[in-house]
Amino acid sequence: MSDSEIDLANALRAEVRGYLLKDMDPEAVINSIRRAALGELVIAPAMSSKLAQLLQPPPPAPAARDGQIKLTEREREILHHLACGKSNKAIARELDISHDTVKLHVRHILSKLNVTSRVEAAVFAIEHGAKYGVEPPPKTLQER
Repeated sequence: MSDSEIDLANALRAEVRGYLLKDMDPEAVINSIRRAALGELVIAPAMSSKLAQLLQPPPPAPAARDGQIKLTEREREILHHLACGKSNKAIARELDISHDTVKLHVRHILSKLNVTSRVEAAVFAIEHGAKYGVEPPPKTLQER
């Protein structure tokens, strides 16, 4: 699986029993599968810090309360893609721009929203995006 916070969050919302990474030791994978078969929730050790971040409540975004967020059209478009759980590479391919350009826009978005992660930005887009002209992700992503 991917080491993306968004992918982990989506998997957990889908009630998976385990989230493993491709680069895990084969014995650890087998052991994890056995534990999951017994009903235990198994998360790759490398994902534990990302899981902890997902469980922390996001800090309030002061700019969001004031309604003073000014996103460019491209930033709104990229924020929509973030809310859909897409990687920078996937966004770059879809919008026909460079990966570095997407990274720059994501940095600007995080700064303008006063958030520290892509997950927080995605949550903001889902909860407040309409107010700022951000197209919501497909319903299937929001309902998980």
